[in-house]
Amino acid sequence: MTKELSRTQVDILKAAELLSEQGWCRGVEKDERSRHCIFGAVRETVDPDEVMLWTTPEYTRMMVATHVIANAISDTPHWECLREMLQKLGCPPTSANIIAHWNDMFCRSRRQAVELMQRAAAREEARGAS
Repeated sequence: MTKELSRTQVDILKAAELLSEQGWCRGVEKDERSRHCIFGAVRETVDPDEVMLWTTPEYTRMMVATHVIANAISDTPHWECLREMLQKLGCPPTSANIIAHWNDMFCRSRRQAVELMQRAAAREEARGAS
């Protein structure tokens, strides 16, 4: 019997697929070549029309997915450095800030970004199983 994926896992894996197919970038959510950063890929997957009002279900889905991805970043070797850097910059450690700074400063390739997102989805499955 195959376990059905949660909505969050589907959102994260679709965003990872978007990065795999269209490419990964830094510094912007979507560049002129239609490549996305991690956060931009999640946003594009969950809310392609870019409505993103905080009262919409899409906003909630995006916040949940980014929270799961940010938790996966906390298990990377760069976590302590990233946490300290955010503190020194005066940036609150929100999921969006964690993802954006990890994407732009520590992530080195599309493959690394996709692997992080796949790990995040797998962690979400493990969490849901417990």
